[in-house]
Amino acid sequence: MAVKALPNAPRSAFAGLRGGELAVRVAAAPDKGKANEELVRFVAGALGLSRNQVTLETGATSRHKLIAIPEAALERLRALLSDSPDGAGASG
Repeated sequence: MAVKALPNAPRSAFAGLRGGELAVRVAAAPDKGKANEELVRFVAGALGLSRNQVTLETGATSRHKLIAIPEAALERLRALLSDSPDGAGASG
């Protein structure tokens, strides 16, 4: 799944779709992998997954990332995004 990380947010939250990527506000600075760790933690928690079920595949030093999640979690993500009036979905 293509993700655009938006670091230094006040809290982690899905921010909708932007240019074909899932935008995710990340409540951590892009310093020494902290934002990547928070991104994985947030996505896993929001989708009811364990952290080891969410994998950062590419983009460790970029805002544009590819993460791997189980296929069943994609349906949960779609539901979260569609339930939100602004398409942003869950926060945490």
